[in-house]
Amino acid sequence: MAPLTAFNFLVIAFALFILDKPHKKFYHPSEIFLVIGLLTSFFALIGYIYSVEEFIKSAPFYVPMSSNAAYTFIVLIIAIFLSRPHFGMVKIMTGQSSGSIVIRQLIPSVIILPVVISALQLQGQRAGIYGAAFGTAMFTISIILILTRIIWFNARLLNRLDEQRKKNEALQFLQFEVSKVLAVSEDAGETISRTLEAICLNLNFEVASMWYVDKINCELYYGESWATLGKKFLHFQEACKQIKFTRGQGIIGITWSENRPLWVPDVTKDPDFKRIGLAVKAKLHMLICFPVKVAGEVIGVMEFFSTQVHEPDKDLLEVLNSIGATIGQAVSRKEAQALIIETARIKSEFTSIVSHELRTPLTVIKGSVDLLSNEMIGPITADQKAMLSATKNNVDRLTQLINNVLDYQSLDSKRMKFNMVESNLCDIVDQVANRFSSSIENKGLSMRCDIPPDPLNVLCDKDKIMQVLSNYLSNVVKFVDKGTITVKVNRSDGFVKVAVMDEGEGINDEDKQKLFKSFTQMGTLENHITGGAGLGLAISKKIIEVHEGSVGMDSVVGYGSTFYFMLKIKD
Repeated sequence: MAPLTAFNFLVIAFALFILDKPHKKFYHPSEIFLVIGLLTSFFALIGYIYSVEEFIKSAPFYVPMSSNAAYTFIVLIIAIFLSRPHFGMVKIMTGQSSGSIVIRQLIPSVIILPVVISALQLQGQRAGIYGAAFGTAMFTISIILILTRIIWFNARLLNRLDEQRKKNEALQFLQFEVSKVLAVSEDAGETISRTLEAICLNLNFEVASMWYVDKINCELYYGESWATLGKKFLHFQEACKQIKFTRGQGIIGITWSENRPLWVPDVTKDPDFKRIGLAVKAKLHMLICFPVKVAGEVIGVMEFFSTQVHEPDKDLLEVLNSIGATIGQAVSRKEAQALIIETARIKSEFTSIVSHELRTPLTVIKGSVDLLSNEMIGPITADQKAMLSATKNNVDRLTQLINNVLDYQSLDSKRMKFNMVESNLCDIVDQVANRFSSSIENKGLSMRCDIPPDPLNVLCDKDKIMQVLSNYLSNVVKFVDKGTITVKVNRSDGFVKVAVMDEGEGINDEDKQKLFKSFTQMGTLENHITGGAGLGLAISKKIIEVHEGSVGMDSVVGYGSTFYFMLKIKD
């Protein structure tokens, strides 16, 4: 056996042994041995082609590698390479990257062609067909042609890559411009109009429009539109306003039906386009349509016209299809926001109107009750006086309820004014506690105040803070039937904490979840039924939040509850 043949068997065997061993480099170690075997065989084959004995023998006195063995080794090694296409050299050569394309295109030029041409040159000289000078000239010309092809191919590849890069940048810029429009537009109509304009200006379209889906009549109707300056396309736009399309009718009807973008190079030659006459008059040719959808459902179709004829661009269609989904989400979100704002406005107006309409007759009723109670009109009996007293209490309660609704509405819409001044919170708490002391004692409860003598100043609206503490103490009067009520003020980590503690039945876990929420009521464990709109604690929470403070509560069933609020101490 020839030494080079034996050597090739060894390197191939070792390469096969480590072929499936793990590796971390971009090439596999087995490929090094395979390349060595490939070069050895290739040199032997070149030796036979050119009759160069040094390439065939490892030494002058050794048996040379046969040409059949060289061919066999080359085929075997290439087969081993191809058996593992997922890594190493084969992965690079078979990929879709620019480097892979260059390798596939240039290998025939730089390896096969020089071998063939030089072999033909040598055989021609040996046969006496032409001389050495002619053969050398032919070889030189072939090398020049090969290098020229390499240069041309690389230039063409770089040019194509540059065009693709510019195209990708343009598409990315288009997506950025559309995203910017969606971010700054205030309502759905403005969003659509500005999006049509942005796409037209970036992609050089002359006319664009939005067709909306009418779910009731199952048809598309003309909405917002945009066109370049001048009156050239005015007739086309006005005519489109009078047209409606059903599902599957026309290009935009097909876009709606199939939920996919469509590209028509020339609408004047497409039988599916139902406005050919209008397009011919306006000299419009290319059309792109794509669906605007929310959660996969088409809510409209955008169409864009150009006066030029262009062949379809798959990448652009994909980007526009993605933009259609983004526009749909933005439009849906802005419509929802507009609905929320409109609902809040209607609620605010309704609350104000109803509250003010109720105040007028209540004022009249209260004045009449006062006149009767004070016997300004004539004497009344004791039973009549009791009934008038009950009427007056209910009128006062209803008036307070209306005031609470108006206060909550003002806080919720951020229209309530606050007069922030530096005040001693201890004095405010003392005033409110004194005001409620008689009501608490009349119910058979005792009251204790734990207020420090030194001032604790906070920046607050005094009347609003008094309202918060009054709400806390009012709930005590309503719901607590036994024990001592403690009003405590203390300093804690830069805040003043005001707490109202009772020894009532406590609040269960289910009712705790309702606290400080608007229009919710609860009783104690004995299910007290009390009047009110359930706004007292909700109003208190909003007032304290305006003061950049916090509210909270603790309660243990059977042991009572603690309601508190905290405000920042004024340095």
